Amino acid sequence: MVGGAAAIAAKKSEGESLSSKATRKSVDVSFGNNTEKTNNIKLRGAATGVGVAAALATSYIGVNALDKKYQITDAALLSAYQASISQGEKADAIIDKMNIPKKRKEEAKDLVGATKMFFAKQIVPRWGFQLSSVDTKNNSFTYKHKDNGSVYTVGSAGSAIITFGSLKRGEREGSPIYEMGFQVNESFDRKGGMDSSTAKKIIKISKNAFKEHLDLLPEDCVIRCSPYDKDDAGEKRRSIYEKEGFTPLPSMPKTQLYAVKIGGEFTKLESDFEKKYVANLVRNNKPSSSSEQKKDSYRLRILIAR
Repeated sequence: MVGGAAAIAAKKSEGESLSSKATRKSVDVSFGNNTEKTNNIKLRGAATGVGVAAALATSYIGVNALDKKYQITDAALLSAYQASISQGEKADAIIDKMNIPKKRKEEAKDLVGATKMFFAKQIVPRWGFQLSSVDTKNNSFTYKHKDNGSVYTVGSAGSAIITFGSLKRGEREGSPIYEMGFQVNESFDRKGGMDSSTAKKIIKISKNAFKEHLDLLPEDCVIRCSPYDKDDAGEKRRSIYEKEGFTPLPSMPKTQLYAVKIGGEFTKLESDFEKKYVANLVRNNKPSSSSEQKKDSYRLRILIAR
């Protein structure tokens, strides 16, 4: 979930970015048992009906306790979650056409978002993530993986669900490498038609998640992001990441941007030597020569003193 339920599978290979490709991987890795009993099929079918959003949000509150009795498998929950995503846009269109006050429309969309959130909150812990914090003001939940330190945030704004992930992709010379990214409604594409209020909430959730992930990620880790560029907002995304301090590295794919966490702080790679060092680290090569190291700052010596 670097977004979405698709990106939770933290066992993907090192070079793989957060993409739709991860959807298949998460199912293959996390859901070995795809047997769905009658109740599972009913659960999946119920999620496809816009009119039953309220029932879904209340009827399955005790889903964990009822697992044994009703045999609600991970696959069924994922199917229901994906159905709630796919039906969300249809729900928005129906709600927009309703002849009701704006406030009631907003409340209806909040209910659609709550349904998506409900399923996401059921799925994430099943993949090894443990709840770390709850942001009641912005309606978001942050989890940390019990084994590999990956961090994952889910939140909702209106009918949209936001998933912000920092997923471990490997480790080099004692420095773990995490891929950071986020999705809205399981998609990297920017879609028009979203009201300004929802857009502002999404931005706020993402900014808060970014800060919290930096706090939770381990010291001396390398953070990589690959700004999505398959729509008309690719350059804007890239510029936002670069303003935050991410930078490209020599001899690395131009679509990838990097930063590190040193002394508890998000650290931009400033000098050519720093960039070369981290690039070598990511490629699992040896550090640069000692003569080059002497030219660098104390901050970089912390970086290479692991």
